[in-house]
Amino acid sequence: METEMHSGTECQLCKLNIPRLDSRSLPMSLLLQSAEEGCRSCGTLEACIRTIVDPKRRHFDCYYLISNNTAVTSLSDPLICISLYLSYTDIKVQFCQVQETYRHASPGWVDVPDQTDSDESLAWAKERLESCIKHHNCSTASHSYCPTRVLDVSFGNDPDYIRVVDKNETYSRQYFALSHCWGKPDEMTTKLTVHTHEEYRTRGLVVESLPQTFKDAVQFTRNMGYQYLWIDSLCIIQRDYEKDSNDDKSMAEEDWKRESGKMCSVYQNSHLTLAAAWGRGCRDGLFYRQNIAKFQRTMPNGFSNFVFARETMDHDRLPYSPLFKRSWAFQERLLSPRTLYFSRIELVWSCKMDAKCQCGGDILSFDVPKVLSQEHIFQESNHIKVWHDLLIKYGLTTSSHGCDRLAAIEGLAKYLNPQMKRVYLAGLWQDSFWEDFMWTTSSGYGERTEQTEPPPVKNKWSSDRWLFPTWSWASIIGIPEWQDKIARVLVGGVMAYYEWNADTPYKLHLEGVVVLVRVSEPPFSTFGKGGEFYPDYDISLEGKGFIGREATIHCLRVSNQDGRLISVALHCVDETNQLYERIGIVYFDTEYYGVLPRWWTDGDRLEPMRVCLI
Repeated sequence: METEMHSGTECQLCKLNIPRLDSRSLPMSLLLQSAEEGCRSCGTLEACIRTIVDPKRRHFDCYYLISNNTAVTSLSDPLICISLYLSYTDIKVQFCQVQETYRHASPGWVDVPDQTDSDESLAWAKERLESCIKHHNCSTASHSYCPTRVLDVSFGNDPDYIRVVDKNETYSRQYFALSHCWGKPDEMTTKLTVHTHEEYRTRGLVVESLPQTFKDAVQFTRNMGYQYLWIDSLCIIQRDYEKDSNDDKSMAEEDWKRESGKMCSVYQNSHLTLAAAWGRGCRDGLFYRQNIAKFQRTMPNGFSNFVFARETMDHDRLPYSPLFKRSWAFQERLLSPRTLYFSRIELVWSCKMDAKCQCGGDILSFDVPKVLSQEHIFQESNHIKVWHDLLIKYGLTTSSHGCDRLAAIEGLAKYLNPQMKRVYLAGLWQDSFWEDFMWTTSSGYGERTEQTEPPPVKNKWSSDRWLFPTWSWASIIGIPEWQDKIARVLVGGVMAYYEWNADTPYKLHLEGVVVLVRVSEPPFSTFGKGGEFYPDYDISLEGKGFIGREATIHCLRVSNQDGRLISVALHCVDETNQLYERIGIVYFDTEYYGVLPRWWTDGDRLEPMRVCLI
């Protein structure tokens, strides 16, 4: 927007006298009133805000002025560069006022394209990719890997069509992959199903029928000079709940199980991953066009000043984008050797050896591929902490389907497994079982992972009662946590068995001393000193998993290290078959409490027993 603003009066409101890096809060109503009364500076600020901020998002009462470079005495000062922080919004506006001759030397102004699909943005992306290929060791893990299906975006040289290509056809192994938020199910208007597979493979599908994010990804892949693109919903067979027969349903579920298990390889071997960071759904698109305000102001002396305003280049906001909150996207960005993020402000490049943004500023290390590529991380002494740290970050993400809780992280586990050389057990590792098993939830009260609508897709870890075994952190929705020092001194002959059985892999056999305690006794009750009980979920809620006040709890003694006692709280759900569920962790500090609790001392006269956790 370019408008000429003529000179006028300047109100006392503009005589800010703001020292460097100080701030002032001004009511928005006062700004509007001053602009209506003819103040040219207030009018310019008000016009900038209206140009940049969407009317639907203008729910703010005041703004803040921050001087970036020097003391400010008046908004009409030449070479002024400030930021407007709009309260009750997530928007910061960069405001720059300069004389024409200083346009490209204005302090604090970042001159980047206002569109992420501009020619300048495309050239920047090409330069980053070419530089990485030439100078970095970020190549894919296997040059022979081919996804089961990819999209040919140059099908017949017809820009209106793309085609699904199966693995048995010959195609280049250099492909792009898309990482995005699906959004609402009804927004996914075009997807690969049992019924559309043959049509998409032979006749192709119309680009215009695709959701906007897919169309943009096709366009960008073409503009970068590449032919093949991988998009999950067009390369993995999806359910069609209206048309699928029972056989169709089985075929789709089988394809999903097989292909979701290959997600690790798909992203690990992609030539470049396109990350739709700002979009909340597939309709939002990959690209973003930013509103930039440009005003020419005539000063009282006859000279002209130029005012520029745009949203501030804020790198810290990228990790809070919608894509970073999605569970599937977590492993996608960790495993991809190269990722190009399409944010609301600019493009951001991240590979195993470098991270850059379009504006050229410093960016925080928000990504982890560089960490994962360092083999020394997986030494015996450090691999446990690495895994726990990843799971804590993963716990901050969400998925639309509870059944994806483990599926969205198993690709990462497969990537780590060759380096860690350990047996994977539903989010835990056999060689570090007790360290992994002693998880708690950050809130102290998680929520059991359960999905009722649509019917959950069972996995190899599912029992008749739960989608995931209660001994796994995946059984709880929330952020898992682990103690800084994991107790490794086991007592009472405690041992962990994992007996692989294709029919019941969710079962875990433990052996140790078990003490019976009622829920009404400490530490489970709220009265008396008996230690600290960290329940996995709210056991008092009615429904599956409910435990009454007079119910009996089984405390499996685990560790006594430096006077700190640890037990696992179990609840028997099937006395006939002696099946138990984990319900929490019990801690007791002998130095703090003094007298040992009964839920520990009673075990001194008991023999170890074997229990089966589900």
